Amino acid sequence: SQSRYYAIHNDVGITPPFSQSSDLPQNSLIIKPANSRKIPALFLVGGIVSLLTFYGTVMHRLAHEQAEKIAKIKESIGVISKPDSFNRNSIKQLETARDRLEQAVARLNGLDTIPGSEFHVKQLLKKVKMDLVAIENRLSREKEASQNLIDANRLGQEALQAIQTSSTLNERLDALEKWQSAIRILSSIPNDTLVADEAQGRLKIYQFYATQTEIDNQLKLTQ
Repeated sequence: SQSRYYAIHNDVGITPPFSQSSDLPQNSLIIKPANSRKIPALFLVGGIVSLLTFYGTVMHRLAHEQAEKIAKIKESIGVISKPDSFNRNSIKQLETARDRLEQAVARLNGLDTIPGSEFHVKQLLKKVKMDLVAIENRLSREKEASQNLIDANRLGQEALQAIQTSSTLNERLDALEKWQSAIRILSSIPNDTLVADEAQGRLKIYQFYATQTEIDNQLKLTQ
């Protein structure tokens, strides 16, 4: 019988299932929290908020560090960032400016950019590279002008020694040729170079010597 069925199962500690005639629904003893589906969602939202907060903190720190690095790079460049206005009194200063710009290019190329800063870094790098090219071009012109002045002075000294020790017309003609070569070299030195003033001063002296030597040679021919 059903009563015996319940008695036997109760003796062994087994809870019998509800019969179809029971007034209680079969799942009435299963406890389901009302917000059981909302708990995982809350944890998920909290995790996302924490992750975004951490990400924002890291990005803020990286942005601050990058800003400091860029500021130091700009400080190391200084007024060199304006090649045309930089007061350069020697080739040594030009070489120093070139070296600083090369270092700035290397540091900018090795800089770890953060999202949103790539454009600014690229623009700064582009400007520094342009300044570097301007410095290198100026340095090349200055070195060439300086070497031309050295060569002209050497020819001028040789011509002067030849005139002082000359005993024949051919020796004087050779000296005149050296004067004229020195004059051509000095005339080729641009007026905006560091050695322009010295070159112009030498040019006037050599032109005077060349004119005097040519006059003397003419007199020698008429004698």
